[in-house]
Amino acid sequence: HTLQYTAPHSSPVVLVWTLDPTKASDLDESTGYWYIERHPTKGEEWSRVTYHAHVTLMEWVPSFVWKFMTKQALEEATSWIK
Repeated sequence: HTLQYTAPHSSPVVLVWTLDPTKASDLDESTGYWYIERHPTKGEEWSRVTYHAHVTLMEWVPSFVWKFMTKQALEEATSWIK
């Protein structure tokens, strides 16, 4: 899926997501947000973006898989930000 969002001139903007509990998943829980605000010291064309995610896997998932998924997910979720 792709999301394109143009923030209004007011700041901050918060984009929140949650896992759809009605769908089958290997995740027990997944919530998070993007917090977008004007950069405090640069011009209006600049923004500061904070990413937060909370994910809980089912108990049967081995810890080495959890570690790999955590690293890969963070890289994929933030690689497009410049």
